[in-house]
Amino acid sequence: MLLAVGLRGPAGSTLIVRHLATGRDTTFGNVAEFAWQDKGRLLAIAIATEDKTGNGVQLFDPETGALRVLDSSSSTYSGLAWRKAAADLAVLRSRTDDRHDGPTHVALAWTHVGDANETRRTYDPTADSTFPATLRTVAYREAVVVRRWVGGVSRRRASWFRSRCTAAVEAPRTEVAGITVAA
Repeated sequence: MLLAVGLRGPAGSTLIVRHLATGRDTTFGNVAEFAWQDKGRLLAIAIATEDKTGNGVQLFDPETGALRVLDSSSSTYSGLAWRKAAADLAVLRSRTDDRHDGPTHVALAWTHVGDANETRRTYDPTADSTFPATLRTVAYREAVVVRRWVGGVSRRRASWFRSRCTAAVEAPRTEVAGITVAA
C-alpha cells in the first residue's frame, strides 16, 4: 500500500510517496497536480516550476522506482485524469492564443500507458481549421467562463448566471475530434 502526502510551496508542492510495507519514501518537488491510476500502480505528476523550466508531465512506477517524462515544455499543465479502470491518461497543456484572453489549452492523451502499444495523441484546436472559431478549450475558470457566456446582459442577470454556474458549464458544448469543448 502507498501513501502520498503533499506539502505546499511557492510554485508547486513537495509530494512524498511512502511505500507503507517497506517505509521507503520517494520525494518529488514542484508538483502542481498528481493522479493515481484507478486500476494499476502508476502515478501521473504535473510539474510546475517558478521559472517554467522543467514543467511537464511525469509518470512514476512505485514498484520499480522508474520515473519518465511524458511531455515537457514551458507551458502549464492541468487537469490530469486517468480513464476509469484503464491505462489511459489525459492532461491539458496551456498555450498562448492571441484571439482570446488567457491561455487556450492543447489536449494531450496517452492510451495503453506502460504497454508496448502506448500511443500519444495531441489535439490543438488552434491548428484545426474545422474547430469553431468561437470556441476554445480552457481549464475551468468559473467567473471568466460565465462572464463570457453572459456577455452584455444586466448585472443582476449576470449574477444569476454565476450563482448557477454548474448548470451553465454543462450548457454550450460541442465535441470535436473526440474532445468535448465549451464556449
